Amino acid sequence: MNSALAGYGIILGFTLILILISLIISRNESSKRVDEMLTAGRSVPFGLVAASVCVAWIWTGTIMASAEAGVWYGVNGGFNYAWGAVVPFMIFIPIALRLRNIMPRTTTFIEFIRERFDSRLANIYLVFGIALVLYVCVMQAVGIAYAFEYTFHLNYKVVALLSAILFSGFIAIAGLKGSIYNSVFQFFVIMIVIFITMPLIVKAVGLENMYYGMLDAVTNTDHPQHNPDALNFFGPAGWRYGLSAVVIAMGQVVLSQGYYSTAAAASSSKGLF
Repeated sequence: MNSALAGYGIILGFTLILILISLIISRNESSKRVDEMLTAGRSVPFGLVAASVCVAWIWTGTIMASAEAGVWYGVNGGFNYAWGAVVPFMIFIPIALRLRNIMPRTTTFIEFIRERFDSRLANIYLVFGIALVLYVCVMQAVGIAYAFEYTFHLNYKVVALLSAILFSGFIAIAGLKGSIYNSVFQFFVIMIVIFITMPLIVKAVGLENMYYGMLDAVTNTDHPQHNPDALNFFGPAGWRYGLSAVVIAMGQVVLSQGYYSTAAAASSSKGLF
């Protein structure tokens, strides 16, 4: 019962933080304009843009997929997941800079597709964009629900529903500026968790135990995660996974309106880059 109360307490606390952010933003009349909602006034400094992109990309899929890659492919799994997630941004950045140059007041990448090609192609991209949004929202809700179910023994469906209502309602009220402010808050939470949790895990488990655990996975054919290449940084399976990660992440980045909106929100091209 106490753990359940703690879980709902965390949800309530986060809800109050989002309400506070919404109230601060709503005090500014300009926040009610469509362009302000979608681009945060196109005046967001570099630090806030960086924190927003960082939090947007360190999401449920990152935590689950990188851990899964480590279990499947060993020492090179996480590395291949990481570079597979980075490459799409190397392609997205020049696209975003080019759009900023030729269409400085654009809000969505659909606008460029419509102007450069035609409405039919723009509508096709719109369908893919909506599908991506639904995919991301569902994965986020699922990840939150699993975390609270296993940690605090809360009802999975209730948490998924509450989280979906919470983040969709918040964005509808606070717009991109609210999302960026929330991202900055979450950025510091993530950094604190990383720099506190990781040393504690290493101290509790021990690097030597980690190594021998992976060595057992390499040599013990009865091991449930048996993989002869678990300690091979150049294992071919892991690198093939990295290539597939590029393909998947490419769609998530290039088709995601969130990154285009954040790019449009940057106060300068230098800050965007």
